Amino acid sequence: MGQYRRSLGELNSFKALSISEKHEQTVELVLSDDYQYQFFIDSPSHQPVPRLSIVGHGDKGGKTFQGDISGAHLLTPFQLAEHIRPKIMRTGAKSVRLVSCRTGATGFAQALSDELRLPVKAPIGTVTIFEVMQGHFWMLKKL
Repeated sequence: MGQYRRSLGELNSFKALSISEKHEQTVELVLSDDYQYQFFIDSPSHQPVPRLSIVGHGDKGGKTFQGDISGAHLLTPFQLAEHIRPKIMRTGAKSVRLVSCRTGATGFAQALSDELRLPVKAPIGTVTIFEVMQGHFWMLKKL
């Protein structure tokens, strides 16, 4: 998430960039075919292979995930795995990132990893997503 993991302090310099430069420094979220979550595909800096990043909300108890979409259902790790498995197959993703609060601290990410048999990276704290231009986002750094 390097090129689109930013702080609000960088916003003024971002505004001065060309449209193509802005696109390079942001991520566009794509709605899943089943309307349950948003995602993007990127490559981790340490591994030049596709990674599926899933955006949504984790609960404090770590039992469910919910996409940030009207009508999205609460999903267990097993259910989320069933929803994203076809996307993993189509994209060739070798790992998953949850852009979802606390999913790394509650056991949700590990349970999802066990279901998928793939590495799953997730935050232990909160995550803030900021729309810096129409349909394009930054993941805000913690200060």
